[in-house]
Amino acid sequence: FFQAEDGIRDHCVTGVQTCALPISSDIVTLIVNDNPTIPVLNNVSRCGTGTVTLSGLAGTNEIIDWYNTSSDLIAFASGSPVSSSIIQTTRSFFASARNLSTGCLSPKAELIATVLALPPSPTAINASSCGSGSMVLKVTNTNNLSVNWYDVSAGGNAIVTGVDSLITPQLSSSKTYYAEVVDVNCASLRTAVVATINTLPSTVSTVNASYKCTADTAMISATASSGNTIDWYSDSSSLSPIQIGSQSGVNTFITPLLSNSTSYWVAQRNLSTGCISTSRTAVSVIFNSAPA
Repeated sequence: FFQAEDGIRDHCVTGVQTCALPISSDIVTLIVNDNPTIPVLNNVSRCGTGTVTLSGLAGTNEIIDWYNTSSDLIAFASGSPVSSSIIQTTRSFFASARNLSTGCLSPKAELIATVLALPPSPTAINASSCGSGSMVLKVTNTNNLSVNWYDVSAGGNAIVTGVDSLITPQLSSSKTYYAEVVDVNCASLRTAVVATINTLPSTVSTVNASYKCTADTAMISATASSGNTIDWYSDSSSLSPIQIGSQSGVNTFITPLLSNSTSYWVAQRNLSTGCISTSRTAVSVIFNSAPA
């Protein structure tokens, strides 16, 4: 039985039943409101973990209420569009249209949020230069996908697209670039690729000559600063050393048999980077005339 004081009562449609009301002098008007139609929702996808934008279309004077499951009674958000919580895998969200005047709700509709797999990130092949210079940075790309290059770790515009290598401009200090691979749907996480400018060692300043009066071999030396060693050359411009150093501090060189004054040349080489000083220092074997 339905009993109420005089007045009007709203009711949302949940089913139809009939019943006989007792005869009463009280008059009650029961208004049955139509439920809103089911909202039209827009399925959505994203690349990798993150939030998605939930949106749909409801009728006039209606708003969309969003739910995590089809059985939830309490909405986590209302309106369109709204942002979801962070999702890691493909999942469903649900929504009802709610009439703003009556509060009646439509049946729930389903929205599918698809999480697409990211392609694997490329592997960096860093490069270095002794002093200022341009370098070629590379990545290995196992799936032969397109590679884009950036000078920022996220966002920004690609500076080079579609190639596995990047030729840097002339650099005077170290700089990091970033590479991503792209498939038909998504871009990978970016990989840092470093262009390193190594400092050149200073010119050798401490050497010890040798003095001879007759034909002989000689031992001459030069001192390398910490972290550097001494390479020996037969002249001031040759590219191939005649003796390669392996330690810091004093480095010695034993000459072949000499009968005339001769100069050898030394340069400092960094033991970590392999960088060589730009200028060489002469170390001499000097023959003095024997007394009469």
